Amino acid sequence: MDRAGKKLVRETIGILKKLHPGWEAKRILSDIKPMLEREQIPYSSSNSLLQNIKYQLKKFRETETTTLRRSGSGRPPTKSSKQLSIKLKRLVLNKRRRSPRKVAPKVDASVLTALRNLKKFAKPHRRKTTTKITNEHLMKRKKFALWLKRHWKLNPHDRSSKWQRLVNTYFSKPFRLTPELTSKNDIIWSTSRQDADKHGGYHGREKFSPGIMLWGGISWNGLIPPEAPVFIDKFLDGYQWPKRAKKTINGARYADLISTIGYPSLMKKYRNRVPIFQDDAASIHRTPIVLQQIDALFNERIPVDVQSPKFDDIWAIETV
Repeated sequence: MDRAGKKLVRETIGILKKLHPGWEAKRILSDIKPMLEREQIPYSSSNSLLQNIKYQLKKFRETETTTLRRSGSGRPPTKSSKQLSIKLKRLVLNKRRRSPRKVAPKVDASVLTALRNLKKFAKPHRRKTTTKITNEHLMKRKKFALWLKRHWKLNPHDRSSKWQRLVNTYFSKPFRLTPELTSKNDIIWSTSRQDADKHGGYHGREKFSPGIMLWGGISWNGLIPPEAPVFIDKFLDGYQWPKRAKKTINGARYADLISTIGYPSLMKKYRNRVPIFQDDAASIHRTPIVLQQIDALFNERIPVDVQSPKFDDIWAIETV
């Protein structure tokens, strides 16, 4: 039915309802159907026309006219109130797994009303992934923080601050050269599966994707090395390896990395000042050969016995 036909039906229902207040939808339908046939106005079915008449009658009972338009489904919007906000804060604020869909029935409101009021005083935040910390880690973190507060000045902008001389080094975790496919986002719009397959519908996945690991440092004076981090696989290519041997980094090779690449790059950044070396508490960094090499190269470092593991929220480089 076109717009003119819908307008005619609305006006006719309004006139009939004023003339015959007791008429209901089916009685009005019996008068409107012959009128539409005379005017040669097509309609989809008697049932759809009946539903339209019921809608117009409901609108007439509320507004005493059929010309006004009802917004949406006709459900009156729930007004925001202080009591509703208090209930939402008590049920949702800073609590996990409290979606508007679950909370709305508890506050006697629609999902959209609950969501609209939630956005007035809060924002949704995804949970972040971090390293799991045990009670032992917490004790070591507290001990290390107290040591830093006692022996180092807290203001890093002070000229004599040790923070300006700190060089924080770290091995990155291995990451794949071939990224994981997100099938939800990587799609092809086609009329059929066959057409999609012809235009790149397959994604080749390596069963054992090669991975790489990086090493580098960060300091007040810039990155170390300044050009790019050290690719460990390329560094290990400089050694003689037996056939089919797995190339791995150990204490001796890490000591070579510090002496041949790390130390020269670091001293270029600290020509007139004495740097303070720091690496994490991994077992490879605590082997005797590594400790001896670092003591021979650097006059000062953060003591191994007070340094805390799981300190990535302080040493930002450990999040790489």
